[in-house]
Amino acid sequence: MKLFFYINSIHEGGGAERVISVLSQQMAKRGCDVTMITSFKDTWEYTLDEKVRRISLESEKLKTNKLKRNLSRIRKLRSICKREKPDVLISFMFEPNIRALIATMGLKTKTIISVRNDPEKENGRGVARFLAKTLYRLADGYVFQTEQAKKWFAPKIQKKSVVILNPVSDSFYYVNGAPCVKKSVVSVGRLEEVKNFNLLIKAFALIADEYPEYQLEIYGDGTLRNMLKELINELDLSNRIILKGQCSDISSQIKDASLFVLSSNVEGLPNALMEAMALGLPVISTDFAGGGARTLIEDGVNGIIVPIGNEKALAEAMRKILSDREYALNLGSKAKVKSSEFKPDNIADKWYTYIKYVAARIDENMQKQFRV
Repeated sequence: MKLFFYINSIHEGGGAERVISVLSQQMAKRGCDVTMITSFKDTWEYTLDEKVRRISLESEKLKTNKLKRNLSRIRKLRSICKREKPDVLISFMFEPNIRALIATMGLKTKTIISVRNDPEKENGRGVARFLAKTLYRLADGYVFQTEQAKKWFAPKIQKKSVVILNPVSDSFYYVNGAPCVKKSVVSVGRLEEVKNFNLLIKAFALIADEYPEYQLEIYGDGTLRNMLKELINELDLSNRIILKGQCSDISSQIKDASLFVLSSNVEGLPNALMEAMALGLPVISTDFAGGGARTLIEDGVNGIIVPIGNEKALAEAMRKILSDREYALNLGSKAKVKSSEFKPDNIADKWYTYIKYVAARIDENMQKQFRV
């Protein structure tokens, strides 16, 4: 089976980028002829398996206007599909999904699009809503991360779709870690508004005096780095809150932490949270839109869920875990059990089964055999 995967980039640190990279390698491992297509080449990229061929539509991100850039990418993608005739083109994220559907119009290539964020936030208004409600109907298959995201779409789309969680790299399952040994609270993500690290920093400031031996360590980079640094200085916590920057081996850096916190306003199914659970860390997450937190966490059992933007609630949840080591270890242990569902082989098997179903054009009477 010949498969094309398509996304704008495979920039290291991106959640969807990591998932599509892992899946491409897993499909190659299962004997598929796999090509990874990106819109452009990026500076820091995930490493692909040598069996996965790489094509970039642009040597670097074009700086032309958006319409010209999109038309160019659609034209190039269509040309590649016409020439190489893949059985299935699998695309991730809204813009690549739209380009993939237009590029394959009239071709024999089947299309699977994957929605990676809360659709109401990503395409709930204007042109984006119109395109999602109309062009998405052209796809042959759909993969969602949560039931809530799936239900945003029309029944005809839901009928042809599946919900599949993200795979977590094996490195997070087999690293030699000791949760709750290191006196640190950790978080991982892009330093951007949607991740709301302001909330985490302010919540930590509320309990900093109670736990003077603890540090807050935030891994990742982004446009808000300087602003967050200023906030940390204003709170006089520059020696306690550390912006660690980008890290290529995050599992080894956070494996012994006492607590992982996700403070986001918006997420799809957050890889950073799933990776922390695979490490066996006690976790806290905001109840962000899209349903991802409640897909992963049973509140109070294998983690704690707090309201979005509520620094006092977050501080209280942090206090509850940091003040009770036995409770923290129990949360982490149950998070580890839940994480077995995210193992790459398990997730890849579900994808492979669904891809075969879409590629085979099987009628609906046989659909149950291929349902995930």
